[in-house]
Amino acid sequence: MFTTRKSDRLKLIDFGLAAKLDPHLPVKVTTGTPEFAAPEVVTGRPVGFSADMWALGVLSYILLSGMSPFGGEDDEETLANVRACDWNFDTAFDGISEQARNFISRLLVPEQEERMTVHAALKHPWLAHPTMEGVVGKKELPSEQFHTARDAVRSRYDSWPEPHPPLGRVANYSSLRTQRPTEYRIHEAVFEEAEAQPRFVSKPHGASCAEGQGASFFVKILSPTPVSVRWMRDGVELDAGRYVRVVKGTDYALTINGTTVEDRGEYMVRAENEFGYKEVPFFLNVLRVAHRGEAEGEGGEGWPAAGRRTPRPQMVMEVPEYREEMGPPHFTFHLRPRLIQKNHPCKLLCTLGGNPPPKVSVGAVAIY
Repeated sequence: MFTTRKSDRLKLIDFGLAAKLDPHLPVKVTTGTPEFAAPEVVTGRPVGFSADMWALGVLSYILLSGMSPFGGEDDEETLANVRACDWNFDTAFDGISEQARNFISRLLVPEQEERMTVHAALKHPWLAHPTMEGVVGKKELPSEQFHTARDAVRSRYDSWPEPHPPLGRVANYSSLRTQRPTEYRIHEAVFEEAEAQPRFVSKPHGASCAEGQGASFFVKILSPTPVSVRWMRDGVELDAGRYVRVVKGTDYALTINGTTVEDRGEYMVRAENEFGYKEVPFFLNVLRVAHRGEAEGEGGEGWPAAGRRTPRPQMVMEVPEYREEMGPPHFTFHLRPRLIQKNHPCKLLCTLGGNPPPKVSVGAVAIY
């Protein structure tokens, strides 16, 4: 909204459903307006900062055309359009520049990791080098187009608020931003990209095995946005076949079957999301096994008088017994924030360890 009745300065408002994102914890959202909900919100997957970028793409589409890219006859049809990412540039975009179209196209992308980030959006030519033709082409949009889109959304909700909020109160809130922050509970927040990069909760340990045996490596990775995990050696990703990759939530595993001496060496696991990547090296040691009938040379050691090969003794690997150390309880996966509508069910999960096994008690605190 405008900061005052006669001002041309816009103020972002209506953060009633806003929630603080902890980059170390997955968060799911079950509230919002269907027209602006990202696919990950509709399908119940963890959300990140890319969900806001999707909403920005929808808002840009509406501001340039006066139409909703996903709006259907009802909420069910709208959500189905979002899930299918079913949208296109209507004839209302005939006078809109290619830069503006490209800006929207890079935001309304179903894959979160491929969606344009806020940093890339601010550097996009449409915003970095704005011109009148680059913004709206050569035509002026009639206000009736926006009213039609607004009224269509309002007609589907019986409890939609009155269309004329108290502008004076909004303007007063804005002008007193620096004078009365305690009264209005205003908080400043700074976000660093490095904080949202993938985090290895547990890292792979080096392993040893005999030829022909298998070796497995495990990691646990937390990321606020979708993460891609790659297992590599010498900069080349390991392909399928002997290399089996398994994913269970935030747990990732690699198994190398039928190892050979050539498999001995250093490997790398790389976790990457839209804010950066982290890499962790680990080492595999493959012990050579003497095969039956193997000899050092004809007539030499290892050959009996009759000329038959003498089998070499097989290698026996001794695996020490593992005993967990005594220690206090510790959380390996913390409770995550949840934003739930009133009267809806909610499930809260966490994992913890300790030796001896800890006892768990549950309590709740009401916050008003």
